[in-house]
Amino acid sequence: MATEKIGNYQLHLLAYELPGDGQWDPFVTIDRFDEARSDFVRVVDRRHAAEKPLPTYDLAIEAARRFGTQLVESNTL
Repeated sequence: MATEKIGNYQLHLLAYELPGDGQWDPFVTIDRFDEARSDFVRVVDRRHAAEKPLPTYDLAIEAARRFGTQLVESNTL
């Protein structure tokens, strides 16, 4: 798992290896820092980040990064 920060958001990038074929399934979880609580609140709970599994862990993490960044930048959270 990798964690990245974009403004007040924290992206948790995950990739799970699928049994049997060595493919990786990417996911992203996003938290937003809430000033009133002085803590992070979950705004996206483990969302699938690609239409199909990817051949390597690194490609899956990059897909999760792109998808999470797109969600944050679209202001739909």
